Amino acid sequence: MSHQPLNLDAHPLEIIERDFQGLYSGNLGLSSIKGGQTAANSALNNLDITRYADDRSEVLPREKRGATVLSPYIRHNILTL
Repeated sequence: MSHQPLNLDAHPLEIIERDFQGLYSGNLGLSSIKGGQTAANSALNNLDITRYADDRSEVLPREKRGATVLSPYIRHNILTL
């Protein structure tokens, strides 16, 4: 069986639909969280921790959200605790 390298020139959603059929369920969408060390460092530098304890569970309205959005970076070991 011959494997061809992925063509990553297409839009990410196009790549998923083309190359990963049957490996996902639900509606496709792109995350609002950018990946990589630069994005993680930026998220950490822009973190305002002053109201975190009071607001971390707020979801709506969006401007009151208190989550740090650092979890993906911590989970994938881009940022460490």
